[in-house]
Amino acid sequence: KFFTEAQKMNQWCLLASENAANGSLKVHQDMALFALKLTEQNVMKYVLIDQNAKNKRSAYLQLASGSIEIDGKQLYAGDAAMFVSAQTIKIKALENAEILLFDLPN
Repeated sequence: KFFTEAQKMNQWCLLASENAANGSLKVHQDMALFALKLTEQNVMKYVLIDQNAKNKRSAYLQLASGSIEIDGKQLYAGDAAMFVSAQTIKIKALENAEILLFDLPN
């Protein structure tokens, strides 16, 4: 399946999910995979939502290219970060960046 640059530019693009939502690829796991191309100085948020009250979510973020800042910490191409429990992840692009985010069960 092909996802265009426009689908990922400064917005979360769902690539794969358990229920094939929004035209994403279907996977047989409780997860969602997003791609984002964030242009320099832009900010995006990702909210980890409890899909049902007893199951908290976590996220694994992989920076494919560029550099970003999360909570005052700089990440560079190849870096990764893990986020546990329901929270908001605020990402600022220090330069053009490409990001993959895996939304996972805790």
